[in-house]
Amino acid sequence: MICDESFTSNSTESMGDLLGTGDSSSLGSGSSGISYGRHAGSAPGPIDNSCLIAPNIYKQIPTLTGEGGRLKRDLTLVQHRDFELVPDSLWKALAQWYGGPLPLPRQVIQPHSIGDVELELYPLNLRILRHQSQPVQHQQQHGQMAGSSAWASMSGGYGALTTGSYPTSVSSVPAVLHPPKKYLAYTAAFSRLATIKQVAEFLCQRLKLKPEDIRLWHLVPTPTGISEFPYLLEEDQLTLHELSIGDSDQILLEIRNKDLTWPEELGSLALSQGAGSTSMERRGTIASISSQHPPGATGLHNLGNTCFMNAALQVLFNTQPLTQYFIQKKHLYELNTTNKMGTKGQLVLRYAELLRDVWTASTRSIAPLKLRFCVTKHAPQFSGGGQHDSQELLDWLLDSLHEDLNRVMEKPYTELKDSDGRSDVIVATEAWSQHHARNQSIIVDLFYGQLKSKVTCQGCGRDSVRFDPFSLLSLPLPVENYTYCEVLGE
Repeated sequence: MICDESFTSNSTESMGDLLGTGDSSSLGSGSSGISYGRHAGSAPGPIDNSCLIAPNIYKQIPTLTGEGGRLKRDLTLVQHRDFELVPDSLWKALAQWYGGPLPLPRQVIQPHSIGDVELELYPLNLRILRHQSQPVQHQQQHGQMAGSSAWASMSGGYGALTTGSYPTSVSSVPAVLHPPKKYLAYTAAFSRLATIKQVAEFLCQRLKLKPEDIRLWHLVPTPTGISEFPYLLEEDQLTLHELSIGDSDQILLEIRNKDLTWPEELGSLALSQGAGSTSMERRGTIASISSQHPPGATGLHNLGNTCFMNAALQVLFNTQPLTQYFIQKKHLYELNTTNKMGTKGQLVLRYAELLRDVWTASTRSIAPLKLRFCVTKHAPQFSGGGQHDSQELLDWLLDSLHEDLNRVMEKPYTELKDSDGRSDVIVATEAWSQHHARNQSIIVDLFYGQLKSKVTCQGCGRDSVRFDPFSLLSLPLPVENYTYCEVLGE
């Protein structure tokens, strides 16, 4: 049998179908998966692939892709012994002539841009979860596609699509804010080389959703195994393999509410506020606010001991030159995505998005959830629900924003010279020139200065003067040597 050899490095198109190999029958020059127990000269029976398929434990869950089933992993499948690979057109003809189960489409992929191609026998079978906003009734009403009449392909999905309709309307915010419950809504198979963008586009097309109304999360089990920790899949050019997403992993399909809120953000707010905090003042996350307030006068929700982060962010938000820089979108012209010392531009994009929401003056308070996830991803020392130092976070924010906006792509090697009795003006200018040769950004322009330090040798009396760059300066609080008390007479 001949397989179509057209492919791409992240192909998501069906490249052929698998036929289970029979014991003694043949069709033309290749062995086919015809039913067993036939006599010589009798007509072939229907195609039987059951020996290749593992039991389906999610029979009641609709599948969005037509991979036909999950191949057994407890045995080694060998081509020409256990299966034959045939092109799409031949499978359709065989299925029409002899009948049989769903096809088993598999892809030819090229894991590396330059290298050999391979047949992807085992795609990633993912469990797609959704938030439960209404009674789940559709799970019992929809099943897999029967027969091969609707056999087709779609970029993003794996193999043929199943038929049937699925609930796609966006939900609304409940009357009382509670962490949203999740349920297993669908299963789907994707190539390990499929990107997050391709997966999202496939889900949007399959479920008739708008790309701007969905977000994808990878639910990673915690060490205890009792719960999962959600990771927002925001780098849409990365593949499932690069993100360490494996077979049977859970992907949460988050759909924006009608009032433009996100269920995960509301869930984080509910957990941070406690079960008893249900006032309208705290629940108005991104809902329309009738009262007017000046731009920038927007609060940040506490996502669980994140007041240290909110304080540092409000300081930066109210630094007018930096705010105008982001509002005018100048950061897009200076974004440095190749600097290994930064976050490859992720922090800048999340910060700019949050700042824009703060300065639109459309809400009284918002939840900085996406920025929070970005911070904990690149600075795990600030993760968890514990208290942290606001100055330490501010120092990290300034340094990371600087590296993401650094105009210097290749940092030259520099060696600082000794002062050697030269004047402070010359030494300071020389030190700043060397620093500026490696660091140039809006952060350096606004927040950096020089701190003079002087060391004197007690033996020879020689002075060594240095001018070091700094962005934060810790100063002691003054301690009063007296106490003022007001005494009220009778």
